[in-house]
Amino acid sequence: LSSTNVQPASLVAGATGNVVVDFTTVDALPATGKIKVTFPTGFDLTGIGATAPAQTAIAGVLTVAATGQVVTITSSSGTDIIAVTTAASVTLSGIKNPTTAGSGGTYAIQTTQSTDTVINTDATVAADTIVAGAATAGNSTVTASPTSVTANGSTSSTVTVTLKDANNNPVSGSTVTLADGAASSSISAASGVSGSGGVVTFTVTNTTTETATYTATDATDAGVITQTVDVTFTAVVVSAPSPSTTTTETTTTTTETGDVTVVVENTETTEVTTTDDSTVTTTDGSTTVEVSVPAGGLEEGSTLEVSAIVDIEQLVVDAPPPLNVDLVVSFQIRNLDASGTAITGDLAQPATLSFEVPASAVPAGATDGNLVLAFWNGTEWVVVEASFVTNADGSITVSAEIGHFTLFSLMKQPDSAFSGTLPQSGGFASLRWLGVAGTNVAAAIALLDGEIEALFRLEASSGKWLVYFPDAPDFANSITTLGNGQIVTVLTPDTATEVAPAPAPAPTTTVTTPDTTPTALRTVTVQAGDTLIAIAERFGVEWKQIAALNGIVAPGYVVESGQLLTLPSPDDPNVRYTLLARDGDSISALGLLFGVDRFAIADLNGLFAPDYIIRRGQLLTIPSPAEAPGPQWVTVRAGDSLFSIADSLGVNWPDIAELSGVSGPNYVIWTGQTLIVPSSK
Repeated sequence: LSSTNVQPASLVAGATGNVVVDFTTVDALPATGKIKVTFPTGFDLTGIGATAPAQTAIAGVLTVAATGQVVTITSSSGTDIIAVTTAASVTLSGIKNPTTAGSGGTYAIQTTQSTDTVINTDATVAADTIVAGAATAGNSTVTASPTSVTANGSTSSTVTVTLKDANNNPVSGSTVTLADGAASSSISAASGVSGSGGVVTFTVTNTTTETATYTATDATDAGVITQTVDVTFTAVVVSAPSPSTTTTETTTTTTETGDVTVVVENTETTEVTTTDDSTVTTTDGSTTVEVSVPAGGLEEGSTLEVSAIVDIEQLVVDAPPPLNVDLVVSFQIRNLDASGTAITGDLAQPATLSFEVPASAVPAGATDGNLVLAFWNGTEWVVVEASFVTNADGSITVSAEIGHFTLFSLMKQPDSAFSGTLPQSGGFASLRWLGVAGTNVAAAIALLDGEIEALFRLEASSGKWLVYFPDAPDFANSITTLGNGQIVTVLTPDTATEVAPAPAPAPTTTVTTPDTTPTALRTVTVQAGDTLIAIAERFGVEWKQIAALNGIVAPGYVVESGQLLTLPSPDDPNVRYTLLARDGDSISALGLLFGVDRFAIADLNGLFAPDYIIRRGQLLTIPSPAEAPGPQWVTVRAGDSLFSIADSLGVNWPDIAELSGVSGPNYVIWTGQTLIVPSSK
């Protein structure tokens, strides 16, 4: 078939109406033949009309029927229904469009014999793009964040209007207005017409203590949106001192792990009661900070205190931030008892912290992606989950819920927050995170100058590799945040061939003897029906080495479809590797990974018994298999014990137990079990 087209009368999501089907035949369609039209998933054919409202160059009275997504058209004609090389057209009725906006998918048109043998066909008739309908008042939403702000004329709340059609598709290109009824708030201009997400935002402030109810109106389609939202503007409990009356003092903030000396100014306090919220506002001269604790959240009669920290050099003596991190604004929050002693520990109810940094105080290059709010935990600065809103005037509003009082800072992560260099194509690299502890992995890797496919970290407590894939859902990733100074391994995409990520130590430099370039560790994804033996035969390696590298143990040595396995390095007995040590590395683990003698690793790198201590970040040389043959695998026979096997091979039985995962107190092994035996020394 040629000149094919399937065209709904309306492309609005969920609309029901006629669809015109056009095509030109090559061969004639006989009297007993059929016309078949296949619609993409999402189109609803249950209400299709039994006859065709219109037809062109098609003989006879047409009968229409639908089964699933296929419409079959037959004719009462006693002669050919359509002649050879004829442009034909038929109109179908009662067809409902998909309810989700976007590409509807391709259609297919066929002419067939009565036996369904295909005469002419086009299986890829061009798709139509389904569009959202008009916004509806009932499905559209109006929200605000935060819903409670100080009525100081500068602290703002963002009101978000999301326009949706009858099928909950976002509606773009609409004009929205916002009103607060009889309230006295100031409403900014709209952010523009609704975008692809159907969103329009407004910023609201107030100098009057009141609750404002905001109503949105879609001037294009829906009219007044049914949902409204309230924003409560609270009184300024304590006004900040003017610069002419600023007083500076030195105080000590007590944390669970030590004291920090800070120089503060503009200290503001309020007495805590059990009947009212406790709110304190202070300023560092440019940024107004507000802390609010729900009624009953603090001890009655105690004092809630907020101070601006002005001597940053003194702050970093006891609470040093990560390297190259800029401190934008810092402040101290304390709860003092009647004697003036700071009360530590978690709050009974979360407190609300909010502040607005004026455009003049926002560092160059600062964005929502590289700004973090952090608190001092006595050892390091740790990220607090917070929201950042960039306002039309360039200022930034920050808000968060906090669970305890200490020192807080708004920080800007360094533009290059990782040390180390990414490989240009398809390689591993060890990088060190220099940003704030607790930074979300996605936000951290966004600061990398280049793309990565995966990020790995060795967990010291368990010796297991944790992994983060940028495209995977959150529940599939075992790494969520990074710690300051933490070393990670990253894999970059291979621009020539697809390379799967592998949770294995990554060589950063190679030394070859003779001059042979080492090959990176390989990975494979388990397919349905795979076994370790089948995979090993396919790649020409030993299945027991695959088991050891991936922690797969007897008796079943089970692998699952979709599981990512690290394969042993290709056999090249003359290659030496160098790598940066990570937390949890040991000579035993490295010996197994590279298939070499663990004691040769110790000798080559000056590691001494009894502990053979490896420091994180230490540059290690891994000997080649030719100069230091690695561990061997043995199968337990009837009557064997760990002691008898160790004695016959000249090694220590506890080493076999450790490497093979055999635990006390009885250290039981069984006939047929495979054990890993270290090299002797």
